[in-house]
Amino acid sequence: MTNYPIFKEIVPVDIFLENIYLDPNNPRFVDSDWTYIPDKKIHEKAIQDNVQMTLETKYSVNKLVTLFESSWGGKKKSSCSATI
Repeated sequence: MTNYPIFKEIVPVDIFLENIYLDPNNPRFVDSDWTYIPDKKIHEKAIQDNVQMTLETKYSVNKLVTLFESSWGGKKKSSCSATI
């Protein structure tokens, strides 16, 4: 079996924000007023609206791209686009 790095198959994909569920339990969102949200409630509109507001007020898309790249060890640079 060949050891083929999976990251070679990763390609940028544009996805509209309303087509995904944002994770309210993302460790980057944990703050002093954070409350755990059970998985069965993540899809609720009020939860998603709150997470989107947190995303928009605390983070910019460029800051998120930087965080993602640093999580990947800076080995692979990629482009990212989002429509908010």
